Amino acid sequence: MGIIENKAFLPKFHRISITPLFSTSEFGFNKAENTAYKVLLKTSKSKAVLNEKPPSKTQMVELPDPVGGCIVPHDLIESRKHPDVRTARRAATIANLAKVISERDVSVGLRITLRTQARRLLALVERRLSEVSGLPPDDQA
Repeated sequence: MGIIENKAFLPKFHRISITPLFSTSEFGFNKAENTAYKVLLKTSKSKAVLNEKPPSKTQMVELPDPVGGCIVPHDLIESRKHPDVRTARRAATIANLAKVISERDVSVGLRITLRTQARRLLALVERRLSEVSGLPPDDQA
C-alpha cells in the first residue's frame, strides 16, 4: 500500500503508514472499504453515500476502532455551519457537478452523486424553510 503524505492538512501526522493494517489477504483494503460503505449506507439519513463508484463487493470484515478528531479549524466550522451558508455551498457543488456532466462523457456514478447532492439540498432547504416559517414541511407546499 504505502505511505499517505499530506503536510498541508495534517502536519503532525504527515507520514502515516497504512501497510500493516490493510495489506494482508485476510483484511485487505477492498474488504474494509466495502464494509465501511455498507455500514454508512445503512446508517445514512438519506440512504446514500457520496461515492462516485461503489466499492468492490467483498465479504464484510470487522473494522478497527474509529479514531476521532477534527481536521477543520474551528473558525472555519463556525463560518460554514449556518444553514443558509450550507445551502449555498451545496447548491454551488451541484452547479459544479452539473457543469462537469454537461461538458464530458461521465460515469453513471457521477450522475448518482448529482442526484444525492440534489436530495440533500432539498432536505436542507425544507429544514431551513420550516425553521424560519414555523410551519411543518408538509404545510409549505
